[in-house]
Amino acid sequence: MPSPAALRLPMPLALCCALLAGCATPVTVLRHPSTGAVTQCGGSRLGSAAAGLIGYTLQKNDDVRCVADHEARGFRRTP
Repeated sequence: MPSPAALRLPMPLALCCALLAGCATPVTVLRHPSTGAVTQCGGSRLGSAAAGLIGYTLQKNDDVRCVADHEARGFRRTP
């Protein structure tokens, strides 16, 4: 039977990995109908890794601004 210390180490590590893996913001892909240029906003884990829920919220707000900026320049969301 494993020692109690051997059981304690994997649990925090597994929890940390699970939290970081699920914290990426959604990716939005946009395409310009005239030029065919494609770009994406979102998909970052940086904010979440740095500051948890607050970082995720800040990153999500950046993603929303990114989409709005590109849409103002004629880009459209791809399905």
